[in-house]
Amino acid sequence: MQKATPASFAQARIWLDEKIRFDPDKPQIAIYNMPFVYHLQPGHTLSIKQLRHALHLTVNKHPSLHTSLHFDIQQNLLMQRVITHEDKNNKNNMFSTIETAYKTDEQLNEILHDEKSNPHLFDHAQGLVFRCHIIYYKQISSNHLLSDKDILIFNFHHALFDFPSMKNIMGMFVSTLPYRIQLDRHCSFDELVKYVREKCLSILEHSHYPLQHILANLRINQLNISFLETIYDFITISSHSDELSLDGACFKQVSFEQSFEVAKFDFMLTFIYNPILENNRLSFRLACSHDLFNETTVTNIGRRLDYCFQQLFLSNETINRVDTCFTSLSKINLVLPEETQEAKDIIFCRQSHIRNEGMFN
Repeated sequence: MQKATPASFAQARIWLDEKIRFDPDKPQIAIYNMPFVYHLQPGHTLSIKQLRHALHLTVNKHPSLHTSLHFDIQQNLLMQRVITHEDKNNKNNMFSTIETAYKTDEQLNEILHDEKSNPHLFDHAQGLVFRCHIIYYKQISSNHLLSDKDILIFNFHHALFDFPSMKNIMGMFVSTLPYRIQLDRHCSFDELVKYVREKCLSILEHSHYPLQHILANLRINQLNISFLETIYDFITISSHSDELSLDGACFKQVSFEQSFEVAKFDFMLTFIYNPILENNRLSFRLACSHDLFNETTVTNIGRRLDYCFQQLFLSNETINRVDTCFTSLSKINLVLPEETQEAKDIIFCRQSHIRNEGMFN
């Protein structure tokens, strides 16, 4: 039996966040499920037996995929422990695998949504933090082969796994370092980018310092930290990051519908750069809490962001591009063109219902 050790500060934050936001005995929704959806390339097949064997080898190789989390009352610490085959009585149940079938897109969407938001898929205490969901088209295969219309979902819990880990080794390596940037309305966009870059690089030497200690030093209540509820993220997609290969069979990653996004924070803005798309397109998406924002507000925020980016990076007949080297930030317009026109109409245009009448004493 492996010895238990204190969990990382990142793991503790995620574990505690789930306990605070939701009733631990009756959780309503999951916010830290991380499903990755794949399907085989046309004409490719894969043996289920080979898939299971590959998954067992992968899970055995990476301890984080079979690590348990439990709170030690005596030490007042969240502890982690690698679960071994001895703990499982040498049974191959270090992770879960299920098989279902779908016939319509609606049924498939329901399954995908469940993988994203179901809070009962993982068991931290037992070290079950990874699962594989095999979804067959129309019926479960009788020849035990996956085809290109079948779907594979590899689902992880974020407390033991994060996105950067996919590139090299698996584990939880998230570090949160808050830092303040003072904006100067007279500086240009290029100067702001350079300033932010220098700030980001300057704090890397402190990346080992836990966020909990930073907040404690500043005497900040960790249960009510507004700036941690506003998150900005930038994701660069590699041309090969959405492809997998196993025994000659090639998989392609399938994107989730945006409606499946679960808001982990009050406001989250994610930029996505995909160099293989047309014109090296940079896109963004917003995930906002329904408790604070309605759909109209989020739509307007998105439109204003889009208009700012057009001013910075596009040039056409209706939009004058901002000179990012010299033009100050204060010249970037947040007011939409139709709002500007509406204001002009109200102030300067004669309204049809107003008559030339007055009062005389």
